[in-house]
Order: sequence, then C-alpha cells, then structure tokens
Amino acid sequence: MDERMKTDEHKSGEKSNKSYKILESQGYIVGRTLGSGSYARVKCAYAIHKKHKVAIKIINKKKSFDDFLVKFLPREIEAMRILSKHYALIQFYQIIETTSRYFFIMEYAERGDLLTEVKSRGRIPEVQAGRWFVHMYDGVRYMHRRGIVHRDIKCENLVLDGKNVLKLTDFGFAKKIGRAKSGGPLLSETFCGSYAYAAPEILKGVPYNPVMSDIWSMGVVLYTMLVQSRITLPARPEVSSECKTLMLKIFVRVADRVQLRSFLSDHWFRLHKASSDLEMDDGETENKTSVPAGPEADAPAECAPASGPAPEMVEGADYVSLETDNHD
Repeated sequence: MDERMKTDEHKSGEKSNKSYKILESQGYIVGRTLGSGSYARVKCAYAIHKKHKVAIKIINKKKSFDDFLVKFLPREIEAMRILSKHYALIQFYQIIETTSRYFFIMEYAERGDLLTEVKSRGRIPEVQAGRWFVHMYDGVRYMHRRGIVHRDIKCENLVLDGKNVLKLTDFGFAKKIGRAKSGGPLLSETFCGSYAYAAPEILKGVPYNPVMSDIWSMGVVLYTMLVQSRITLPARPEVSSECKTLMLKIFVRVADRVQLRSFLSDHWFRLHKASSDLEMDDGETENKTSVPAGPEADAPAECAPASGPAPEMVEGADYVSLETDNHD
C-alpha cells in the first residue's frame, strides 16, 4: 500500500476515534456500523445513562453539500422536533452539534430494515405484509396530519423493532406541507427519493403533490413485500384479489389516486387494520400515539448488551451544541 494512502487512512481513523470521544463524553459507547452514505453513517451505540441501545446518525459537515446543510438538514431537524412519540416513527432523543459534525441520537431497531427482511425471506406472507402496511399507513398519516411529508418512503427507510413493529425513519427529505392560494397543498418541484419508488409525476419532472407521491411510494413498498421484483402480479392467488384492488387504487394517475383517509373504506385495509389494532390492544406495542384532531392534508465491534427500561420519549429531540470541537 502506498505510504500516502496509509497516512490518509490513519488520519481518517484517528478523526473517527476522536469524534467518538465526544459521544463518550455525552454518555454513549459507540459500536458497529449499521449503514453509511457519502456524507453520513449510522452507528449502533449504548447509552450508559439510559442503559439501552441507540442508533447514532453521524453527519460530516465538511463532506456535505451546501444545499444539504442550508436546505435539507434544517428541515430534517425540524421534522424531528415536530414528529414525536408515535409508535410507527423512529424516535429521536438528542441532537448534538459540533463545529464539524451533527450527531442524531435515535431509537435503535433491532431487526434492521425492511429490504433486508424481504431479501432474506423471499416474499412476505400477505397477513404479515398487511400488518406492516397498516403500521406504515399510521406513521405516514400521523406525519401528514402534523403537516409533514416524507418524500423518501422506501423499504430501506422502514425498519423493524424487536416487537415486529414497522417504523418509518430517515427524514432527510421531509418538509412542511406548504399551502397554495387555492387551499390545497403547495406543489413540490424538487426530485426526492429513489427512482424505483417515485410516482410517475415526479419522473416526468413536473411539479407534484408530495402528499399523493408519498401514497404511491407506500404502494411500491406493499408491492415489494408481496411480489418482490416481478413485473406483473402473479396469475395464481398468491396475492388476494382484495389486495390487488387496493394496489390498483394506488398505481394510477395522481388525480385518481386513493387518498389516505379513503384507505379506511377499503375492505383489505380494514381487515388488516383491525388485526393490527387487536395486536396492540394485547400489549405487543407500546406508546401507540393517536393522531391529533384536525383536517387531513392532501463497544467497537458490537454494542454493549441492552438492558433496563425502554427510553422515555420526549416532545422533540433534546439539542446540545458544543461551541468548540477540538477533536475534529
């Protein structure tokens, strides 16, 4: 290996270790990497003061684009403050900012993301897919009623906790729902999310209703759980006709697409929602938050062992700003 490469690699590791010291000073023992991107990575950690595992999203300001820091990151932080205490959304506990990094301390989902689950199982049985779809619906509906759209719903951004609850995470493209003069939602013009989950109006490059594009992405997630990568629905009834009917209500032009409030009149959805609600009444899921009233808008290798009570949820993430960051 070239000596320069060795030096650069050493410096990179040294910076990472120093940034972890900042987390240790706040009571977190950093463990393995759960995922990484071009300017952020997610680590598993152990919260000493709470005695439970957490996930920490580490964003490097120096590697981030100005547009991300000025436009998208503030929106993500705002979404974390607004969206709190709902069972189907990943909870945020604390935000730590230094001169060169952001650390988002959030709920740890033991079973990982939905895409990994689908790949390992091959196909999700319809009963289970229905329950998880209801969880996703509840989370998205809560977001929309709080005036926030996600804009990046996909299997990689849905995670499973130890109680088999599907939770929506990664609010990097989330934003407040603006209001047009007509009273409807303000159309978005920024392409967000992944091509495979994007609604046709986004792919066409025209202004789009982000509320309705979230619904399209939900349909793609359901389709992926049930039939994976096949182009057409199977001829044999591996997927019920009732479920096909719901998907056909989703995969249409935006003017005809089913709205979230109309899901409750769909037979397949009502069946699985009743089953999911019964599960929660039996105590399988804690902290099931009701939707507020209002109009609906269109240790290094591994973490330390988890023990102790579940974390106390707070209204909005606690924010800690360190004026100087000599470690970075």
